[in-house]
Amino acid sequence: MLDGARFVHIPDVAEMDHPLSRSVAEIGGVHTALFLPLRKDEDLLGIISSVRREIRPFSDKEIALLESFAAQAVIAIENARLLGELRSRTAELVRSVEELQFLSEVGQAVSSALELRTVLSTILTRSVGMTGADAGAVFSSFRRTQQRARPPMLPCGPHRDRASASGVARSDPRS
Repeated sequence: MLDGARFVHIPDVAEMDHPLSRSVAEIGGVHTALFLPLRKDEDLLGIISSVRREIRPFSDKEIALLESFAAQAVIAIENARLLGELRSRTAELVRSVEELQFLSEVGQAVSSALELRTVLSTILTRSVGMTGADAGAVFSSFRRTQQRARPPMLPCGPHRDRASASGVARSDPRS
């Protein structure tokens, strides 16, 4: 079948000159076998087989019917592959939309809020949520010579009440 054969029809497996074939006949009771390729263009995706416990070759009509089943199996395999690709692309698009929403919210916060703490808090909250992080912090290095006071560290995450004196929001209670 690797060479492009439409099918492989073995009227009596026991008559084949191969020890595995004889074992299949003796142990499995298989005598007549039909193998059909599952092809998509030139690619061999798999094989569908049908066997009989008696020596009774498959008719042309039965072979044609099994070829129809093989063609339907190829369609099902291809549909499953396409569905997987679609789900993957959909997930990528969802991530992109979430990132765009994040950037939009940050942009709105930057343009509408005059208080640095509010802007940084929005950025931190959204970035922790978008990355799936357990916690986050913003550190600033304002010079004290400026009129404004240095904004405090902004912990974010499920354990933000455990922020240490060093300004790190820890998510591990053992820390």
